[in-house]
Amino acid sequence: MTYLSILGFVAAALTTAAFIPQAVKTIRTGSAEDLSLATFSMLLAGTLCWFAYGYGIGDVPLMAANGITASLAAVIFAIKVQAVLRKQG
Repeated sequence: MTYLSILGFVAAALTTAAFIPQAVKTIRTGSAEDLSLATFSMLLAGTLCWFAYGYGIGDVPLMAANGITASLAAVIFAIKVQAVLRKQG
């Protein structure tokens, strides 16, 4: 394994791990009131694009990190959309 590969794994682990506390808090409380729908829309779209890019070039760390982050972002996004719809209805 090259130093560059190790750097990729470390970066993937850090960015994914940094997102977990927000996801856990949002899931536990069921509240996304203070979160921006635009931010999570862009985050979800961006991580899905990075996942697709990683798939296209066969980069497993890139796919793993962005697949996990996209999954967590999708859950938060869904909670946020539900909150917005409840508020409107």
